[in-house]
Amino acid sequence: MLSGALQMEAELTVAFLAFTEHYTSRVTCVPYESVRAVAVSSTPLFKMLETTWRFQSPSTSTSRARTDLDGATSPPRPASAGTNDTGPTLLSLDLAFEFANPLHAAVSSAFFGKVSALMVKAFEERCVKVYGPG
Repeated sequence: MLSGALQMEAELTVAFLAFTEHYTSRVTCVPYESVRAVAVSSTPLFKMLETTWRFQSPSTSTSRARTDLDGATSPPRPASAGTNDTGPTLLSLDLAFEFANPLHAAVSSAFFGKVSALMVKAFEERCVKVYGPG
């Protein structure tokens, strides 16, 4: 685990059309950098499910490169990360999944853009509720 990272298990729910699935994920939070959730319990809907949210404060000054959760080297992190920077934050969402049933996979491809947009919208709404308008 990365230095400063927090790790926990959380029960999560995914709802897609008529399907609702509950499962347990291992969640790793690296303050001011990322939150990664990897399904660790078996679920009949998914063979694999992994979500990574990354946060980056736009800045022209940067510090040294860092190692991501998967061990890959990433671009340098903004020097302002981890401070009380009041500027905008770039949010990226990586969503990797594989359905257990090929029919579910075929149906999901038609809605994937909407699903990811709803996830980002829910995240933004939660941020406004917790931290106030930006």
